[in-house]
Amino acid sequence: MRRSWLISTVFVSATSIACTALLGDYNTNGTATVNGEGGTSGGPGGCADTEKTCGGTCVSKADPNAGCATAVCTPCAAMTNAAPACKAGGCSFTCNAGFDDCDGNPANGCEAKTSSDAANCGKCGDPCGATNTTSTALCMAGKCAFTCNAGFAHCSSTNATGCETSIEKDPLNCGACGHSCLGGACTKGKCEPFQLASTSSPSGLAVDKTHVYFTAPSLGTIDRVQRDGTCMPASPCPQAFAGAGAGDPISGPQTRGATAIVSDGTDVYWTADAAGLVVKRSATLPPGPLKTLGSAVSTAPGYLALGGGKLWWTTGFANVDNAPHVRGVNPDGTALTTVASYGAPIAQFAGRGGVATDGTSVYWASEKVSAVYHAAFADPACGEGPSSSVPCKTYGGGAANPYGVAVDDTFVYWTEPGSGIVKRAPKAGGAVSFVATGQDTPQAIAVMGTFVYWGNNLAAGGSIRRAPQVAATCAAAACEKVADVGAPDSIIAADDGLYWVNNRSNGGVFRLAK
Repeated sequence: MRRSWLISTVFVSATSIACTALLGDYNTNGTATVNGEGGTSGGPGGCADTEKTCGGTCVSKADPNAGCATAVCTPCAAMTNAAPACKAGGCSFTCNAGFDDCDGNPANGCEAKTSSDAANCGKCGDPCGATNTTSTALCMAGKCAFTCNAGFAHCSSTNATGCETSIEKDPLNCGACGHSCLGGACTKGKCEPFQLASTSSPSGLAVDKTHVYFTAPSLGTIDRVQRDGTCMPASPCPQAFAGAGAGDPISGPQTRGATAIVSDGTDVYWTADAAGLVVKRSATLPPGPLKTLGSAVSTAPGYLALGGGKLWWTTGFANVDNAPHVRGVNPDGTALTTVASYGAPIAQFAGRGGVATDGTSVYWASEKVSAVYHAAFADPACGEGPSSSVPCKTYGGGAANPYGVAVDDTFVYWTEPGSGIVKRAPKAGGAVSFVATGQDTPQAIAVMGTFVYWGNNLAAGGSIRRAPQVAATCAAAACEKVADVGAPDSIIAADDGLYWVNNRSNGGVFRLAK
């Protein structure tokens, strides 16, 4: 019995040794490694399913320095211009910045230098084209550097097209890539005006986010088109907004002599000059009721402006009691106030003068007193002229019968039709200077970008011209002509361009892309 136990013991021991040599170090998930290399792991106290053991240590199967998820722990081989990486469990590589594997041969790694290779610029298979170029294109920092022929540019997203775009005549890339003429033609790299609508003798003009509104005083109508020149519904176009065409009574005073107009996108406001009214209507069609603001005391209301949560306007006639010139009212018609009065009672026409606003103040021109004034929205009522007990704040240097007014962040600008001069002064006060001289009856004015625009209104045919906001004074025809316009009336600078009306019987509404 004793010998038999010893054999048995020896047998058991031999069996244990044989198992150790065959399976290697035993892991708790039932798998084994040979000398601590390779294999997967898991189970109590072992490695996670996303790991394997290498050298007795748990390592990530996503580690290229440990051979990824392969059965060995040999690091993935380094490749040209690349860093080792794991993909689909096996060894792979990731190209260094500015390089790529363009020939599809992993043996030579990332052989293409896409940061400077003109045949693979920025990415594989995207060569720098040679169309309309003066020299071979270079690839710099992954982008093609084209030297284009005069009048051409590379506007495409595909490098192979070269300098494919004629910026002299392409209306979508006029003068520069991405500069659209918004429906207008492109001639010699400059956008031509685009006619949004035809109408008889338009006068007032308003632009909001969706529509362009315009008035026809002689017809007593207000029409509109969408800013892209279309109408919804398509017919009729332009679309009647107020007046007989919109279902309003022909004899109604609220559109009689409709002149100046503004819109905040929710409501539209205009002056019914012949009836002495300021009127409001919702911008949503079908037409809602017309609401009168300011009542008949606003005899001959002139120009309009929105600012500071109120509507402001100038008047051309005044009653003999308080001679109001500038008035304001809340959009709902409450809190009608007089901002400024003439220095003495005025019973005759005294010229309306333009009005403009910024974030804090209202600015206006007084044709009668020959001055340009300003007041903060909350200022008390003032009087024009030095004889007033509370004189309105004016800009020194004088203004000879000023007409149109416009403002930007720094300056207030105005036109003087009689003297043919366009002027400016710092809004905060300071010396008055000339923008332009020798102009032909300049009236309407607007500021857009770095330029001041004004309309020269001549019976024989006018124009719209412009000058840099801050530059040497331009004179007569030396001031750049923007467009020939028979009788430019209202001019508005919007975010997409300049809008104006031609106040002729065969006139219309126009836009020039910014």
